[in-house]
Amino acid sequence: MVSRKWKFSKPDWQKFSAACDQTLTSLSISLGYAYCLFETSVREVALEAIPQSKKSLKIDVPWWNKQCDVAVKKKKHAFNRMKDLVFK
Repeated sequence: MVSRKWKFSKPDWQKFSAACDQTLTSLSISLGYAYCLFETSVREVALEAIPQSKKSLKIDVPWWNKQCDVAVKKKKHAFNRMKDLVFK
């Protein structure tokens, strides 16, 4: 799953607040449906008012740890050394 993060250091809180007020004041329905609309509305308003980082192609997996990071770094280092020796 590709994930994006909110950049909370650069939000337009006035825009966010105004859009929330406009969107949420029109709700007069059941609690469960209201919650669903509330969540959707806040997410849509946040998309308008709070910038996000670029999409990350990195997929989080539960089994990845520091040892995996070290192994990948060593593999890349060895591959680059091999390229330097072969293609010189």
